[in-house]
Amino acid sequence: MNVLKIIRTNCVFVNKTKLCYFHSSQTKKKFSTKNNNDDDRITNSQFDINFNNILSNSDSYESSIDYDKIIKTFGCSKINNALISKFKDVLTNSSDISTSTNSSQFHLLNKGIYFCHRDFDKIIDIYNHNNNNISNHNKVKTISTKKEHNKQIYLYTGRGPSNKSLHLGHTIPFLFNKYLQDVFDCPLVIQITDDEKFLSNKDLNLDETIKMGYENIKDIIAFGFNRDKTFIFSDIDYIKQLYKLNLKIQKLVNLNTIKSLFGFNHQDNIGKISFPSLQCTPCFYECFPEVLNQNTDWNCLIPCAVDQDPYFRLTRDIAYKLKLNKPACIYSKFLPSLEGTNKKMSSSGKEVKILLTDTLKTIKTKVNKYAYSGGQETAEKQRELGANLDIDISYIYLKYFLDDDMKLSEIENNYSKGIMLSGEVKKLLIETLDKFITLYQEKRNKITDDEVRYFLQIRKIG
Repeated sequence: MNVLKIIRTNCVFVNKTKLCYFHSSQTKKKFSTKNNNDDDRITNSQFDINFNNILSNSDSYESSIDYDKIIKTFGCSKINNALISKFKDVLTNSSDISTSTNSSQFHLLNKGIYFCHRDFDKIIDIYNHNNNNISNHNKVKTISTKKEHNKQIYLYTGRGPSNKSLHLGHTIPFLFNKYLQDVFDCPLVIQITDDEKFLSNKDLNLDETIKMGYENIKDIIAFGFNRDKTFIFSDIDYIKQLYKLNLKIQKLVNLNTIKSLFGFNHQDNIGKISFPSLQCTPCFYECFPEVLNQNTDWNCLIPCAVDQDPYFRLTRDIAYKLKLNKPACIYSKFLPSLEGTNKKMSSSGKEVKILLTDTLKTIKTKVNKYAYSGGQETAEKQRELGANLDIDISYIYLKYFLDDDMKLSEIENNYSKGIMLSGEVKKLLIETLDKFITLYQEKRNKITDDEVRYFLQIRKIG
């Protein structure tokens, strides 16, 4: 069987585990029920998404990762113009989205960075249904006693603790979660996977891991999430509330399935093997009795990088068996390394990456020295032939961080035709990143311990 491999960089859930779909001689039948939807079946087809040994034969960012093949193999739905148009209608009706920098992330969807989904259209339908009900009742919601008549949306994301600064790749899912929270005016739960970090790193002690997670919460809060609609929880601290539902999930997943999905072997500790069930658990509102109103039929939406799909495809299968709501997902592409599209941006790797603690001087040095250029070798050739935008890192990064569509189109046209030189595009990227990182640092420096305690407090957010 052919093996499709992709990189993992700007993942919401930071995990050392090799994530894969691959054939196991011990796993002979599909992990699904007879009547389950075909798109959610966990099959024994070979699909490896480990980053090692990837992209060695290609330079092109778009062609080196076959996202259409990923969609077909995973059984996801492509985000097409019709869905984007449907989402634009939501923006027209939303009164909660501001014009601040943190909230202007529509380009991540419009430019195809978020490229596929599971049931995102159904989430939009729920929002539109609720919005129409408000309009039909003079802006006052009618409270139904039946859950099926009181559907609502909540978002779910997470982060594994690290003693290193966030890099640019980490920002993509947090920015988009913040954006969708504003658009849908909905609750958000954020999981700190301190348990998984401790289990996966033999050199960490437990207290050190917990402390790292606490500091990372400050990094997360700085993205500007709605403090009254956001609950951040540590798995270690919140395990009492998670455990009942987690046990039901664990009972439905056998060892062969987990080994096949995540590539565990006999040397892995049993904590690592059981962890995936804990990442599945917050997809169900029933584990948040003191956080989300249990008289409401909550539907979970998970914006994340596509390499997290094994977790949530497994979750959707489990949801069917538990007769709970399937989580919806919307998946992003990956932010490449500065040094080229055939390398990933990683927290643990030695490649050059732009950190959210970098100064303007450092950003300038990194971009000018290391950002791989798709421009020609000389100015004369560039004027004649233009740049290859598929491999030009500065242009690719601008697609992620420049939210001015007209400006980006102008750069695309002028750079590809040789009107602009590589140095000019790098200068624009430096200016864009400096503005973004400076604003983030200002917010991060204002986060206090009291603010962290507030976000960690078990309280109603929806």
